[in-house]
Amino acid sequence: MNSTNRSNRMNSAHRMVSKKSTLVVVLMLTVSVTYAGGFKKLRPADEVPAFHDLILIGESLPRQYHAIETAAEGEPSQRIVIEVVGEGDAASDEVIVMIHGILSDRRTWRFMAADLGTDHLVMLVDLLGSGDSDKPKPKKLDADAYGPTEHARRVLRALRTFVSRPDGPARIVLVGHSLGGAVVLRMLGDEELVTDYADVVDRVDRAVLLAPMDFAIEKIHPKFLQVAKLGQFEVDLGAVLGVLRKKVARTTLESYYDPSFATREDAQRLLETLRHKKSRRPNKAGIKNAIPYNSKTKRPDWEAIERLVADYDNVQVPCLILWGERDETLPVAMGYKLKAQLPNARLRIIEKSMHSLQQERPRLSASLVRDFVKTSGNGWDPIGELDPDRFIGSELEVATAAPERVGGSEE
Repeated sequence: MNSTNRSNRMNSAHRMVSKKSTLVVVLMLTVSVTYAGGFKKLRPADEVPAFHDLILIGESLPRQYHAIETAAEGEPSQRIVIEVVGEGDAASDEVIVMIHGILSDRRTWRFMAADLGTDHLVMLVDLLGSGDSDKPKPKKLDADAYGPTEHARRVLRALRTFVSRPDGPARIVLVGHSLGGAVVLRMLGDEELVTDYADVVDRVDRAVLLAPMDFAIEKIHPKFLQVAKLGQFEVDLGAVLGVLRKKVARTTLESYYDPSFATREDAQRLLETLRHKKSRRPNKAGIKNAIPYNSKTKRPDWEAIERLVADYDNVQVPCLILWGERDETLPVAMGYKLKAQLPNARLRIIEKSMHSLQQERPRLSASLVRDFVKTSGNGWDPIGELDPDRFIGSELEVATAAPERVGGSEE
């Protein structure tokens, strides 16, 4: 290499580092000015009155941990972890399988699992690349390995190890949040998966979808695109300067209608996911593979998207869709669209709530899951709105107007 080429490359590298440094410093100054000390506003979960009792209940429930290999022969290890919580009987009661979304793991369900675990067995799934599951490099897997369809395939493989046992679950309720909701839709809608894993799918008799991602989405939310472009340089420098910690605190607090529900543990979990390359890479791949995308045109692959949407017709089990009225991640209009496209669905809009209902409204969400397990939505209005302020204990307060909002005729 001659001296001119070497000099040009060095100058190019210096310019790149300079641009990245400037970007991070500007971000640091912006966040520091607007949201200094955000972590101090976050309380430990056990100091949040709404969560304290649920934490105690959760600590009292029996738990088992299973690491299940889901890779095909010749592939890198793809063990996913499933935590089984609760007092229920798998042979006679519905087993509730809960699947988290992007930049998350099974801990997002801890409050709902505590509530539901008092009378059900609950299986909390760590998707590949998240929580305690394996985190193989995306480059070592197929291009769509961290997409919803392949996640669905691995969860079905893992559940097969349970249903094949004499004491395995006779009936299954699938619960998914955000990307996890899209995974559930693939588990029940993809004809190939339904055929290949009929022994599992045939036992699923209901599904509950918390703000599930619709495949017909023209663009990913900007906050996820920022993560998808995040490199090690920005992460390391942001961590050293404190900007990453402040940004995470701000994001966590802004994710709740009532910021007092935002917990330090949630922020710390997100911070750890972003800081460590091993966990950040799968989540970046998951964001990029969430919807079909044409890399040449830089636009959504609408033909592929429409094929996924057409599979909604195959989801024949009763579905309950829950959506936060003030969801800023996935618009509530998406809930109405999915309600219209799924053959047998009910929609409940939760007022004064945002995207992560399992964390913000765990008792209300658990109560709706429990009621739906009992009724399959029979007698419920197709669409209704719920005020969480009317929620007391483990059931909805029934006032004179309540039947019209919670149940009622199907006319």
